[in-house]
Amino acid sequence: MYKKISRSMHFLCIFSISLTAIMILSAVYSGFNSRIKTVLKNQAVMLSDILNTCDDKLSLLSGINGTSSDMRITLVAPDGTVLFDTFADPKTLKNHAERPEIATAMAQGTGEATRFSVNTSSTVSYYAIRLSDGNILRLADVTNSVRHMFAIIALPVLFISALLYLLCVLISAILTDNITDPINNINLSDINNQDYTNVYSEIVPFMDKIRAQNNEIERQMLKLKERKNRFEIISENISEGLVTLDSDGNVLSINKGAADIFGVEASKVLHKSFWHCSDSPVLAECFKKAISGEKNSVIISIGKKSYNIFYSPVFKEHSVNGILMLIFNITEKLEAEQSRREFTANVSHELKTPLTTILGYSQIINAGLAKPEDITRFTAKIENESTRLINLIDDIIKLSRLDEQSAPPDMQKISMLSTITDVSEQLTQKAAERGISINISGEDFKITANPLQISELIYNLVENAIKYNKESGNVHISLSERSFSVSDTGIGIPSEFSDRIFERFFRIDKSRSKSVNGTGLGLSIVKHIAELNNAKISLKSVPGEGSTFTVSFKD
Repeated sequence: MYKKISRSMHFLCIFSISLTAIMILSAVYSGFNSRIKTVLKNQAVMLSDILNTCDDKLSLLSGINGTSSDMRITLVAPDGTVLFDTFADPKTLKNHAERPEIATAMAQGTGEATRFSVNTSSTVSYYAIRLSDGNILRLADVTNSVRHMFAIIALPVLFISALLYLLCVLISAILTDNITDPINNINLSDINNQDYTNVYSEIVPFMDKIRAQNNEIERQMLKLKERKNRFEIISENISEGLVTLDSDGNVLSINKGAADIFGVEASKVLHKSFWHCSDSPVLAECFKKAISGEKNSVIISIGKKSYNIFYSPVFKEHSVNGILMLIFNITEKLEAEQSRREFTANVSHELKTPLTTILGYSQIINAGLAKPEDITRFTAKIENESTRLINLIDDIIKLSRLDEQSAPPDMQKISMLSTITDVSEQLTQKAAERGISINISGEDFKITANPLQISELIYNLVENAIKYNKESGNVHISLSERSFSVSDTGIGIPSEFSDRIFERFFRIDKSRSKSVNGTGLGLSIVKHIAELNNAKISLKSVPGEGSTFTVSFKD
């Protein structure tokens, strides 16, 4: 706007000054031309009157030639011969009969001294008048011509015009600033709190429209901000990953869950290609399918975890405008599925082994193939396997019940020292059979838990400490600050198996487990009971020296 007003004012200045200069020069030209004509006319008439009364015209004209004058006087005979000239020798001049001014003067009647002809060339302005004797008198101004005077006047006029233009430029800049400053000073970002009615009345309706549009934009921005905040709150508070991509694969949004999964910072990958998050060719192939309009999903491993990633195309007017990625952590699900399959296989195996033994000995006895002295040994074997089978089924039922409980029922305030003492007394006979001693130390503390489950937990830990101990070994139970530990002097557990011993049916040495009549479910039951009773179990073990299981109860 400022440049447009400034250019317009500059153009107006140039046009006005040019037009004024042209009009002044035209007026001067016209006035000076008229003045030359009048002067020459008056002098021609006066000189012709003198010559008409003089008999010796040449002598009179010769006397005039002796005076300094810029005016040229020429006397021409009726036949065109030059009789006299103040600037040149008449003999050197050509015949003037054909000259326009001479021919015009000759055409005038004799004695018509008041009739004359005029001609103004580029360099000469002259008058011709016929005298009473038929000769032609011509007066010419050869030095002060109209165009010469015009050239003299034009230079000052141009200089003055240039000064006027510079002055106009300065004034136009000031006027342009005065015109645009009120508009430039309008703060459109704060137009609602600004009084613009005193600027220009013509722009008030325009400013009112801008104010109304600003209000509408603010309302729409607030709505968009609310929706954006709501979307961010939802996306940031879900554990699943959420990524939105445009049709070129650039990241439009990525929540914290997805950023953590891919190990990137959300702010650094926004509006960049998704391949800054992952360069997996599997994901690239899924993206191609989604961009073609096909929903698809894939299960991939990132680090030590497994994820199920769903690709859903977003359509706009029958064309794919973007891609929505949902990422679910299915690590626990896959692990649970694997555990279920392993559990099923292990249960089948563990049940089949004693049942096969029972069936085999029973068939031998029923077929009469067993010797009388062997029947007692066979029935004892059947009894042992049946007991093992019952214990296995009992442990499986316990685990099943523990799996179904989100929290243990019948929570009570119990004394840990009293509970540990009772359980130890139950296992004293079993320990004595192997020459193992059980010692208890530490101060008593109380917890709120399920008494039966805590007794079961302690029983399994102490029983394992007896089973996997050395002959004449020691089991030590210590209590301290809401935790207790069960230590043995047994075979110990290698560090590579420390994370797996709580798995169902997991055994480090299956041959030894059979010799001690274990089901492989004891520690799994211990872990479940600890979790249900708000406790945590940990293990420290040195192979060949023994193991220590510590159960810590939370406040």
